[in-house]
Amino acid sequence: MLLANVDSTVQFITVFLIFVLVCVLTYFTTRFVGGYQKNKMKGSNIQVIETSKVTNNKYLQIIQVGERFFLIAICKDSMNVIGELSKEDVTIPEPQEETLHFKDILEKARNKMSKK
Repeated sequence: MLLANVDSTVQFITVFLIFVLVCVLTYFTTRFVGGYQKNKMKGSNIQVIETSKVTNNKYLQIIQVGERFFLIAICKDSMNVIGELSKEDVTIPEPQEETLHFKDILEKARNKMSKK
């Protein structure tokens, strides 16, 4: 009987350690991929200025290619250029550096759970 309890305790600790290891690896992989994507987009000549959802799977986007601006329609299976916009017609928003930390998201979730 004692041996069965020890065996199940060892199994639980092993599964728990594997779970923690997977969570840590997921965290660092996500940070690495996010940083890589952010740096890759930084030096790009193509930039999405604004996106507006029209219906499900249909969007309008203002994009900047070099110094020119275009309005494009994006559907499920196609992209169409609607027209070119002048620089005066486009208001470019200031980039906002918003960093979401897992700790902040977890605190919001805990606060919502405690209110219920």
